[in-house]
Order: sequence, then C-alpha cells, then structure tokens
Amino acid sequence: MSNYGNNNQFNDPDLVFFEQEPEFVLTDWEGKQLRVAAYCRVSTDHENQSTSYELQTSYYKNYVGNHPNWTLVGIYADEGLSATSYTKRDDFKRMLKDCEKGKIDLIITKNVSRFSRNVVDCLGIARNLLAAKHPVGIYFQENNINTLTHDNELMLTMLSSLAQAESQAKRDSMLWSLAGRFGRGQFLTPTNNLLGYNTNEDKEMVVEEEGAKTVRAIYKAFLAGYPLTKIAYLLGYYQRPTAKGNRFWSPSSVRNILINEKYCGAATGRKTFTVDVFSHKKKKNKGQIRSVYKGNHHEPIVSKAEHLQALMLLKSRRTSHYYNTEYAIRVVREGLLMGFIPVNPSFGGYKANHYIGALEAADITMPPINAEVIEIKNATVARIQEFSHSMLANISISEKQLKFNTDCLKFFPDTAFVEILFHPAELIIAVRQTDIENKNAVLWGKNPIGAGHLCKNIYKFCGWQPKIRYKIMADCFNRNGENLIMFDLHGAEFIVKESVEKKSVDENGDSVSVWKDISTLLQPEKWQENFGRDIISHATTGRRWLALTLDDWKVNAPAEDVAGFDGFSPANTFADGQSIDDDGLLLAFGEFFTESSDIKLERGSDNEQGNIDSK
Repeated sequence: MSNYGNNNQFNDPDLVFFEQEPEFVLTDWEGKQLRVAAYCRVSTDHENQSTSYELQTSYYKNYVGNHPNWTLVGIYADEGLSATSYTKRDDFKRMLKDCEKGKIDLIITKNVSRFSRNVVDCLGIARNLLAAKHPVGIYFQENNINTLTHDNELMLTMLSSLAQAESQAKRDSMLWSLAGRFGRGQFLTPTNNLLGYNTNEDKEMVVEEEGAKTVRAIYKAFLAGYPLTKIAYLLGYYQRPTAKGNRFWSPSSVRNILINEKYCGAATGRKTFTVDVFSHKKKKNKGQIRSVYKGNHHEPIVSKAEHLQALMLLKSRRTSHYYNTEYAIRVVREGLLMGFIPVNPSFGGYKANHYIGALEAADITMPPINAEVIEIKNATVARIQEFSHSMLANISISEKQLKFNTDCLKFFPDTAFVEILFHPAELIIAVRQTDIENKNAVLWGKNPIGAGHLCKNIYKFCGWQPKIRYKIMADCFNRNGENLIMFDLHGAEFIVKESVEKKSVDENGDSVSVWKDISTLLQPEKWQENFGRDIISHATTGRRWLALTLDDWKVNAPAEDVAGFDGFSPANTFADGQSIDDDGLLLAFGEFFTESSDIKLERGSDNEQGNIDSK
C-alpha cells in the first residue's frame, strides 16, 4: 500500500484507514476452480447437421474433462441458426440467463463466428458478462482469446468485425446467386404447403388432382359471388383437407389460394426480402427490390383470366349492395354518351390507367360538329358559380361517397335506379335512368352512395386533395323524352371543414367557448382571373355542342366490349357448362367431393355466417 494511502497528513481523528479482502482477480482465472459451460452451434443445412451437433457435444464433454480445475455445468447448443442475431437462439439465451443467476464462471466456444457474427452483440455481451455482479468470461479456442484478460478486447473487436463482414459477404453471394437463378427462369417453388401441386423427380411442379378439385371449386364459387366465409364453411362441411391436411378452413386460407399466382401457372420471385443480415426480419416486397415474374412456369389449375378476375373482386367492396361479380370495363360507342364507361361503385379491381387504356383501345371517333354558334366579341358566359347556386342541381364527391342534391333528384322524378358513367379523358360524370335488371344500377335517392373505389380513381384523375369534399354543378339535358345529367369535373368547387370558436352562455350565465365545425365553399384560384368563358369555349365544353349536333342522343345506348382490352368476363360456369346458381353451386361441390346432396347455401356478405341447411 502506498505511503500516500497510509499518511494522515491532517491528523484528523475521524479519518480512518482500513484494509479489506481483495476482490476476485480476473487475470488469475487459470488457477481457479471454474464452472464451465460450452456453447456450440451448427450453421449448415446439410443432412449431417445432427451428426455434427452430436460430435461437438461429445467433444466439449471430453475437453472440459481434461481440465481438472473445470467443472462442466452444461452444454448449450443451437442447431442450424445464424449467429448474426441471438434473438432466435433459445439455448444461447438460456445460457445468458444462467450467467445472470451466477451458475457459470467461464463460457468456452470454438471461435468468434460461432458465438456471434454481429460486432455490437459480441462486444456488448462480453462486456456485460464481465461487468456483472458475478463476472463471467468467454474463451474462444481457435482465436486464443479470453475476455478475462483485458488486453484481448481489441483482438475480439477485430475478429468479430471480420465475422460480421463474412456474414454480409455470404448474404451478398446468396442474393447474387438467386438473381442468377431468376434470370434463367429458375424459381424456388416448394409444394409441401401448396394445395393441388406435388414435385416430381425432376423437381418440377405437377398437378395433384384431388387437391386441384378443391382449388377449382374455390375459384368458381368466389367468381360466382359467394363470400369467403361461406366458401370456407362449405369446404369444412365437405371435409376437404387443406395443404397441411387440416379439415378446418378460414376465410383467410381461402383468400390465400385466390391471390396465389401459382394456380394460374405463373411464378413470382422475391415476394419478400430480408431486411438485413442481423435481424433476419422479412418484409413484403413493395418495390424495395426488383421482383421477377414468369408466366407459363408450370401447368395451371385455373386460367389466367379467372385468377385476375378473382384479384379484382378481392379489391372490391364485397359487402356493398352494388357488388357485381360480372363487372368489366365496357365503352358506349354512340350517341351523346359515346366514350363514356359505366362504372360500378363497389368495384375496386380497375385503376385509373385501366379506364384510359380501355378508352384508347376503343378508338372512338367523335362526329363532326355541325351546330352553329354565334360568337359575340368580348362577350363572356358567366359561371353559374359566381351567383347564388346552393339550390341548383349539383353533386358532392368525397373520398368515399357520391351525393346528389334534391334538385338532381327532381330531374329524374319517379325514378328508382340510375346508372353512373365516367369519361376518363374529358373528366365528366354522367347519370342516366335505368332499371334493377342493370347490374350496375344504384338507388336514386337522397342517401349518399358508397363508392370508395370509384372516388379514389376520380380523385387521382382530377388531382384532387384528400380530405376535401368537392362540389360540381350539373348540366341537365332534356329533349324529346331523353333525359341526362352531366357533371364537368373541371368546374369543381371545394368544401373545407374548419373548427370555429363561438361564445355561448351556460346554464349559470357564465360565458363559455363552444367549438363548432363549419363548412366553407371555396373556388379555384384561377377563377379570379375572369367570370366565365367565351361563348365558343362554353358551348364546346361538357358535350353541349355535341348535344346540338346529334339528332338522336341515344342516352340508353349500351356499353360494348373493347377489342384488344383485357376486360375479364365472368367465369360463372363449370367446365361441363353447369351454371352456378344457389343450388347448382352446391351440387357441383357435391360432384367434386362426395355424392350429390340436396343442400342450400344462401349468398351473402363476408360479414355473415355461412348457412347450410341439409334436407
């Protein structure tokens, strides 16, 4: 002990020096009786993995037994797990818990890469073990590093960095190899959890017919309008096995079959990707890395058209009263509505580019304008919006709804149903009368029309801002018993909600603040430049001039299929031509699975339970 430590320079009677028992000296570990744990890990996927694990276990038992001052307290081993993270290594975590409990003095392992390929984890664990109430060392055999010796941390840092870099290099090499395989059209397509397929001796996917029957029935039922809940119930009723052999079906398991492109003979690589070499977390690939798709990869169970139609119907609002499984983009080719596309409020399968593509493929030629309009110089047709117009016919559009005001309803008196049409190039919405036989018919009344998917496309076409409601004035056409309403979306005003503080008096006569939401109608900034448009521009906008040109508006002209455009017709029959109606569907299921049964399954939404009544 130094003189400084023993010298009471101030002769302070309250100052007392004392000696205490020396603490455990870490550098004296070799001569101590140590409780030793061995950690081993097998990181290969070879068939001899288990054998390798057993050999390492046997080796450490002998190795510890050759050191008389060591007592083996346990062998901790994880099979086939990466060392870049310890979160999934159960025995590794159990070993650390035992260290915290004071059961272990020294951990021995083959090398740094066996222990951890993550620099942060390796150094953090080593330091935490040494700083614990009961210090624990780690001995890396091949590297000849013992953390009980303090001057070894620099070498440990270097070696763990190299191990981490090696893992990253292996990951990059595997990604490069996968990219090469995908480039050659070689996909990883295991079938052990894929209903309806097996793998043959050449490692090719082949159809397994019994499971394929189930897959075909699922597609046919869904495309016929039956909800996922009832299809799942029906599969359970017939005790059809899943890919894993279970007899229970959930709506999500039915949906997973409908969205799997393998059933139409295609394969997709890189649906998911690993975030990094440490966490090993997988995420759905949403464009972060390039994915690979190959059609005609193997024998399909359903057609591509059936698969694509199922995908589109899954994106639709299937609980809506307007849900139409037969909806496809069609274009009106004649009359005042030429170029317009009837829309279904609940259908979500088509995006904006589909409507534009269909219109371009239709290749409609507008007729020459024969009407005469007298142009008056310096004359402007004032916008109706510049005057009081709250009671005039208009439509308000939000992100989820369409709402027609009372004056719109008066234009079609005694009308129960209407059809909504949209022109994706001219950005005009049209409304015409129809009947309940039209599967795109919507109720004509004061209640808002739920049309979230349609509104989403309209907002995208017009470049409208979310969370803002838009109001458009109507152009009402009426001639010789033909009635039609159009809304030019270029003339949209917008309605903004804001909270305003208003003063009020409570029951005690005290002044209080009350916040109320008020709606403010605003106009586009460019409208401040003028009060309207010249006569020619006004007449040629919104089909006004065309209305003057045509002798017959043909407002009820039907929409027609577009040649060259992949509209998807309904797949509502079985291979033998049997129609899928309420009873025919179940009879077809019975033919697939068991002897035919007299069973009735009612259509309904996915929010309802499947009801099967045996007679």
